[in-house]
Amino acid sequence: MKTPKIALAPVWLVLPALLALLYVWTAVELPVDFWHRANSGRMMWQTGTLAERDVFTHTIAGRPILNQNWLAELAMYGLVRAGGFPLVQFVAGICYATALAIITTLCWYRSGNVRVAAGLALVGLVLAASNLGVRSQAFSAVLLAVELFALWRWPDRRSTVAVVAVVELLWTNTHGAFPLGVVLPGVFFMATAWKTWRKGGFRAMSADRTTRCCLACVLVAIVMMFCCPHPEKTMDYVLGVASKSSERQIEEWLPTSLGNYAGVVFSASVVLVIAVVGLARRRLDPVGVLLLVAFAVLAYRAQRMVIWWALVMPAALAPQAAGLWNSWKKTPAKRDERSPLNFVILCLLIGLALMSTPWTRPYNPLLPPAKRLLYPVDEPRQVVGFLKRSGCRGRIFNTMEWGGYLSWHLQPEVKVFIDGRIDFFPDAVWNDYIRIAGAAPDWELTLARYNVEVVVWNPELSKKLPIALEQSPGWKNVYHDATATVFARRE
Repeated sequence: MKTPKIALAPVWLVLPALLALLYVWTAVELPVDFWHRANSGRMMWQTGTLAERDVFTHTIAGRPILNQNWLAELAMYGLVRAGGFPLVQFVAGICYATALAIITTLCWYRSGNVRVAAGLALVGLVLAASNLGVRSQAFSAVLLAVELFALWRWPDRRSTVAVVAVVELLWTNTHGAFPLGVVLPGVFFMATAWKTWRKGGFRAMSADRTTRCCLACVLVAIVMMFCCPHPEKTMDYVLGVASKSSERQIEEWLPTSLGNYAGVVFSASVVLVIAVVGLARRRLDPVGVLLLVAFAVLAYRAQRMVIWWALVMPAALAPQAAGLWNSWKKTPAKRDERSPLNFVILCLLIGLALMSTPWTRPYNPLLPPAKRLLYPVDEPRQVVGFLKRSGCRGRIFNTMEWGGYLSWHLQPEVKVFIDGRIDFFPDAVWNDYIRIAGAAPDWELTLARYNVEVVVWNPELSKKLPIALEQSPGWKNVYHDATATVFARRE
């Protein structure tokens, strides 16, 4: 049987998506946001009602909460129930890879060059690498890519209005980035309105089909943004998460700087954009200008927003990058001839991805040992086993990063102090958490005020609290391993 012959273009087109799969599927860090989302999904599944009051902590027990991401939480719990965390990680990889595949296709459509499209998509992957976590954001990435593709590919079709409506309806009930679903059509409307106004004034604007369709997309996106269980609090959720997380110095919500990976690659990408635009003979169109400016500002304001810049920037820059590529090539482009080697390369890439799924990666000899772990390296699995065996009940003090995980495995017998829902905890509780974690002078009195009997801590975050507990006559160390330490109050 002869090996099929294919062109090299399909290999270039699938390369960014396959690399995204490899990156997400071989990640071995504990996802901070995932477990408290799955917790809420389980509660909604069991009770048949929205999770609108806290039942997982003892610090804000019974407090009303705004559950904007309810649809993603139900989906995450359904995935855990069907196949455990490996299935969730598998689907997250599929989502990010799908988003990148859509962006690669859009770059190809705008540049006409498959190599330029793949290269820009790979730049986007490098930019987004620090944000490709197992969280509800994975659904959001697909929704943004779909809406951006539809707006850029068919801006004058009524079907695009329907796509925007469906995307925004899902988005507003899935992830807090849903305002971007209004920003995108808003950018396209402003750009097309400006172009038509320059040609013929307001009469040309009102007669232009593309301008009318983009305006309809904006209006329908605004309406769908409020189609959620609590429309009167839609914007409260977005503003609350961003402001509280920034105030409390959560790293991913701080302004992007050169002090970390996200800041370095973002700064390098801005330099790249300036260089390409400056050297290219083809000017940026108004849509590209507005998108680059708007999403660069978002990425600068918070590291968490760099992923949206990573998805938008490649498509905006594609025509200019293709022009530079063609001007630098001294020889005419050769015909992309079909070859068995291209088919072999494609099969090898797909095979490598299949060998690196969450289920198969422990047996993949091509991966380094650190990437072949079955469970996240910082997952407190042994601590959970110890707490279950010892019959732990009641209130515990824990690291914020472990709150959702501990609650998932120990609920309802154990109530945690805090979890990853930063915006839900009032300043008094957050300040007490910081005071205890830093072993401030009144840390022991603060623990007593909350009637905490057990402390579960990760010494890698800070050694101040374990040292203070060790030196206190009121506490004893009852468990310790490479990941965590547990102290119990002496009777």
